[in-house]
Amino acid sequence: MSLLPSLTFMQGTGNCFAIVDQVDLVSREPVGLMADLLGQGIPVDGLLVLSAGDSEVDIRMGIINADGSSASMCGNGLRCVAFELHRRGIAAGRTINVAVDQQHLKARVLESSCDKGVVWARMPSARVESRDDHEFVDLGNLHGIIQYEELPGELEWKQEVECRLQNNGDSLNWHAVEVCHPGLIRMKSWERGVGPTLACASGATATVAALATKGISSRCVDVHQPGGQIRVNWRGAGRQLTNVGSVGLVSMKSEQAGRDDLAEVM
Repeated sequence: MSLLPSLTFMQGTGNCFAIVDQVDLVSREPVGLMADLLGQGIPVDGLLVLSAGDSEVDIRMGIINADGSSASMCGNGLRCVAFELHRRGIAAGRTINVAVDQQHLKARVLESSCDKGVVWARMPSARVESRDDHEFVDLGNLHGIIQYEELPGELEWKQEVECRLQNNGDSLNWHAVEVCHPGLIRMKSWERGVGPTLACASGATATVAALATKGISSRCVDVHQPGGQIRVNWRGAGRQLTNVGSVGLVSMKSEQAGRDDLAEVM
């Protein structure tokens, strides 16, 4: 069993991550660390790798998916990193600037206790296209949004996603969406490189961008997902969207650690 470097485990609306500083990896590859975490029975959706910023950003965030692939955007991860910097005393009381791939984003802790908080994040602007049977959204990462009168059951959704993946849809994150009313939607997600997850903040943000662009939703929408709720604000075409949601520390120290740990902070 490989020894793990110093890690912080955190969840954002049920989306669970391990956070590590690049300097603590020494000569280890992030992909190998991600494999070690899963191999030791630690159920994380992704690994967030922090490295030094520069004159324009406070910190840089790299994202490794569960399957070892890299990701170019992660809204829940962004909020978790903001809370981690707040805990370290680096960003207490101010907005931080975070580089994620080619994007420069912002986040700020609005409420906090020792182990959980509420964090605001400014995401990229969205490019929205209506396609034959779904909405396509580019938010730095790619999303396919399928609207339903009522959210499908697990088996139906699994079959739908498998069909999409077999038809060249494997570069997208897929989301099933039910519009309850203009200010409230329900959704479930399948994330590229991970699979089904309890929440996807970039997906929720992309979904609101698509629905608001078409006039189906309000500009400010509460998005309910299995892991919790976030509030997304669409500020108009071509402008960056924002979201607000919960984050919290979780205990993932043993091979028996599981999703039940999330109950302590959700």
